[in-house]
Amino acid sequence: MCKAAFTKLVGIGESTLCRIVRHICVNDGIVPEIVDGRKGSKEHMTEKKHSVVVFLHRYGEEFGYPCPSSHPSGGDTWVEEEIILLPAGTQKYKVYEDYCDAILGVRHLDQRKHSVRVSGAQMAVGEDTQGDGDSGDEIVLPDSDSDSDSDDEFDWDEDVQEVVSYCNFIRIWKKDCRWIRIAQGASDMCDFCGRFEREKLDGWQVVVTAHKLLGHQERQYYKKLIDMSSVEHGSLHLTVDYAQCVRVPHEMRQASNIYFSSPYKIDLFGIAAEAEGRTDVYCIPEGDHPGANGPKGANNVIGMLDHYLSQEWLKGIRRLYLHADNCGGQNKNRFVFAYLAYLVACGRFDSITFAFMCAGHTKCSVDGTFGLIKRLFWNTERVETLDEFLDVVNESCEPARAVNMQGYKWRNWRAFVEQFGIKTQDTSRRHVFVFDKSHPLHVKAFKWSSDIATGNDAIEYKIFSNISDHRHLVQPEEHGFFSIHDEAFTTENVGLNDERKAQVKTVIDENCTLQAQEWWEANFQLKEAVLRWKDEQRRRRKEMRENGRK
Repeated sequence: MCKAAFTKLVGIGESTLCRIVRHICVNDGIVPEIVDGRKGSKEHMTEKKHSVVVFLHRYGEEFGYPCPSSHPSGGDTWVEEEIILLPAGTQKYKVYEDYCDAILGVRHLDQRKHSVRVSGAQMAVGEDTQGDGDSGDEIVLPDSDSDSDSDDEFDWDEDVQEVVSYCNFIRIWKKDCRWIRIAQGASDMCDFCGRFEREKLDGWQVVVTAHKLLGHQERQYYKKLIDMSSVEHGSLHLTVDYAQCVRVPHEMRQASNIYFSSPYKIDLFGIAAEAEGRTDVYCIPEGDHPGANGPKGANNVIGMLDHYLSQEWLKGIRRLYLHADNCGGQNKNRFVFAYLAYLVACGRFDSITFAFMCAGHTKCSVDGTFGLIKRLFWNTERVETLDEFLDVVNESCEPARAVNMQGYKWRNWRAFVEQFGIKTQDTSRRHVFVFDKSHPLHVKAFKWSSDIATGNDAIEYKIFSNISDHRHLVQPEEHGFFSIHDEAFTTENVGLNDERKAQVKTVIDENCTLQAQEWWEANFQLKEAVLRWKDEQRRRRKEMRENGRK
């Protein structure tokens, strides 16, 4: 019977038929497979699996390099060794071919459809010769008494090891050597680790290892505070961070005119309560921020943190744990420290711990939420308005909750805390700051989290120099304890000038639907701004012509 007719009658494919034939050749008949209890694992695979693991270890040692932001058992609990990165251009099938070269000494491709070699027995699938009315391929099963050297084409040495299939090779790699990875694009990597590993300075391995251990230590402290907030009554852990801005309107298949224009910008700021399983994503539209320092200054961070802490479900919180990155302009500055000291001094919290992870090793849950938001955003067909982007944030993942800051009434927290007289200290090399009600006007700074228990290398200083008694800061309960209610400290949003509105209107008219254009007009009055801008342009040109005549 020809192969095509046999496979059609039995209802199997060509690859299944080849596996059956190979099984018969190996065992001189049909023999039940011995399984050790796990699906698809055979006892005869043990040696092959070991050879794959040994090969990948040696391959990683020869061609890989340590991941700058990783450490043994650091970010992933299942990682048993330091993460090794293979060059970004590495292809898994090329690694498999190198494995086959190492085992067989020849370039091994998947030839099981054409030949199978086992212990001197050969199986050949050849073209059927014409005759007897049969057509198609003929399956030739070797006789058990046949001479193993009868087919010179498949004459293999008996000592040559067999190789696993490509699928099994990848499966073993993912299961037993998962810390050996192919490098991918990443952001916010550690400059310190990267510089030492690129330049290979003297003693670079010792320096980088010590640096990674510090990063691991602060990462463990970050996890410890999250666990503490989940079991302690009246405590909360928050992580705050900014994300890269997004621009609308957005199309998944981007038109060229959008690429060369400047769409409307939306900044993102996240506050994650890990123990509660929620992340509030503050969406700050372009122009809806206070002052001339842009949307990422200390005043903005304090304003959004104050907005978050004013929520009703946080009224019973007495101990606050905060984590942020080491950005001095946003988080690690005297204005944020003064605001936190003010919260303790006025009685809102009993204690606040503000901690910073090691620079370059600050990835946290907020970054994961931002990644999911960006992924859904880039894969959404069209996002034309701010409201549509808020829907994207809410649908990106379960923890994400969009907070629209359009039209928000910002407070000038910098001016408010400066009236108490802020003392400054060099805190750039300190990573843990503790504010406690036992010393309400003071802050205690530690270099690392391990110094909290020992008190080594700690400094304590008074933040407010113009206040001797913290009771002067306590406000009535109906005022919310800590929010600013003095109109003298309100500030106006920067807003969009007429020139910027004219640019936005050009982008909107070229890339948005009529419904979206109506939304933009209702919220920003773009047509009036364009008319004013054109009148201003005409006036300027007229002045230039008159000045030229003079």
